[in-house]
Amino acid sequence: MSSVTDTSTSRQRLVTAMAELLWEKGYAATSPRDVMSATGVGQGSFYHHFSGKHELAVEAIRENVAAALAGDPAP
Repeated sequence: MSSVTDTSTSRQRLVTAMAELLWEKGYAATSPRDVMSATGVGQGSFYHHFSGKHELAVEAIRENVAAALAGDPAP
């Protein structure tokens, strides 16, 4: 997996990293710590944007489905 370190917002970096990790490892094997490590986003920022792993995973899936329905290859 490529580390997500572009100039996008911390929220978007978390969503993108979660989508990548879900694809690579699956939901059960992906921890919030994995996502934070991949993005360089701290725990405070993580929980500022999302109540937890489930909410972040739902958002990552929602964005991917919306992109697929719009015909975009990736969000």
